[in-house]
Amino acid sequence: MAWYCWYSPVTTVILVRHAERLNDTDTTSISEVGIQRAQALAHVLSSSGLKRIYVSDRVRTQQTAAPTANALGITPIQIPANDISRYVDSVKAHRGDVVLIAGHSDTVPQIIGKLGISPPPTIPRTEFDHLFVVTLFRFRATMVHLKF
Repeated sequence: MAWYCWYSPVTTVILVRHAERLNDTDTTSISEVGIQRAQALAHVLSSSGLKRIYVSDRVRTQQTAAPTANALGITPIQIPANDISRYVDSVKAHRGDVVLIAGHSDTVPQIIGKLGISPPPTIPRTEFDHLFVVTLFRFRATMVHLKF
């Protein structure tokens, strides 16, 4: 226990909802505006020290993270959209890393809540520009809410 308290690296989790949708179907891609947002995300995260990327099994999250993954040479790991525990376990398995999670308007707040932020934020279905930075240090979680 003393070793754990002494050696507690900071874990940084960056969470975004997928970029703008082409339409309202569940299997849709991101739109042209969404592609531009995904490229903006890659620019924002270019010097973040990102080590891992987790995306859902839906194409929108994969397309949103693709420019960042390509720029940094990281292969995104797919996790089923509603497997919240698996996202959290994956983050905890890589203490000290900077991690990106591209999720959905309902799953991102759930993941944030499971990481220790209470109350978790809400993401309106019509908004795609939220970027949450959750910092995990020892037994404490803090969050910064940004827009991009």
